[in-house]
Amino acid sequence: MHSKKPRPMLVKPLRCCPHLLIRLTKIHWKNWQILQQFVRSNLFVKLIPWVCVVVLGSCSHKKLNNYQDTRLMMGTYVSISVYDGDKSNVQVQQAVEKAFERMRQIELKTSAQIHESELAKLNRAAGLRPMKVSADLYQVLQQAVKIGELSRGAFDITIGVETDLWNFDPDNPTIPTKEEIDKLLPLVNFRLISLEDSSVYLPFPGMKINLGGIAKGFAVDAAISVLQQNGVTDALVDAGGDLRTIASAWTAGKRRVWIRHPRKSDGFFGYFPLDSGSVATSGDYQQYLILNGVRFHHILNPRTGLPARDCVSVTILADNTMDADALATAVFVLGPQKGLNLIESLDAVEGVIIFLKQKNQLGYLVSSGLRQKLVVVDESCN
Repeated sequence: MHSKKPRPMLVKPLRCCPHLLIRLTKIHWKNWQILQQFVRSNLFVKLIPWVCVVVLGSCSHKKLNNYQDTRLMMGTYVSISVYDGDKSNVQVQQAVEKAFERMRQIELKTSAQIHESELAKLNRAAGLRPMKVSADLYQVLQQAVKIGELSRGAFDITIGVETDLWNFDPDNPTIPTKEEIDKLLPLVNFRLISLEDSSVYLPFPGMKINLGGIAKGFAVDAAISVLQQNGVTDALVDAGGDLRTIASAWTAGKRRVWIRHPRKSDGFFGYFPLDSGSVATSGDYQQYLILNGVRFHHILNPRTGLPARDCVSVTILADNTMDADALATAVFVLGPQKGLNLIESLDAVEGVIIFLKQKNQLGYLVSSGLRQKLVVVDESCN
């Protein structure tokens, strides 16, 4: 479908920003209207792409030192925020620097876009030879295969050969033809990956692994681990909407995770409390274009090579960000009911699924463990 007529309506993806994590210490949000006013400001719309974390004001009289640093890596803005009343800024800065360095190391191993990365070399070796890989890459691949099995193929890291056919860049959009998609589908099958003793083998030339749906989560987990190893007890790491938080007495009971409304750029669907844990969101409003009234987005169904339908936003809460990241994609592809069934079958995993009921009407499903905690602030989803 390379047709130039009619021209597609191009929608620039919301760009991640230097302040994905909103830190509102010393500010008490008394009601939803106050937050909504802030949401409507242009600044806030630019800052929050999918989910955000609000830290409500602390009643402690002891000074709470806040430190935040943001850098561009892994194709998005990554923010690390530390809340600590005891450590000096120098100590915190050193810990944050080490956390960023750890994430950079992971990017150099797991990015398919960096030509000399481990993953890029592995993809070029497809059909030629097994390749010994680092412990980091091997761990991500193992977990990706595991989640592929759990989701019965809804999450499939060998989708890379199909994702390369699509381009959601507003300046140069590309929608592949059915023939182009179908030709490459035989190369999409995570079960073909051979993993043995830190060696990986892709048996067919042209196979391509894309870890975009899991590597950021792994990097966020690694960053939190580094912070903890350096004495940090209260922090929040956000990589383009994949986030993990650890809380101490400073912020316990004061964090809320807000989920953006998938069809209202200046509004929210709802929120839930979170002290320590991981959250990831997948949505059809992140990278997309519209042609003939049909929305084409970046979350592809591995079975068809086409954008997955029915779901518009999936938010997953889990113990670690790697699982939350991959499961958000898997549930999105599975669809509302099958996706909810998967969530309910897993320990320590909760989720919110917003889906398309009719052409312009949204509904939502919430897992049993989150149902009493979720506060819906926009009843247009029902």
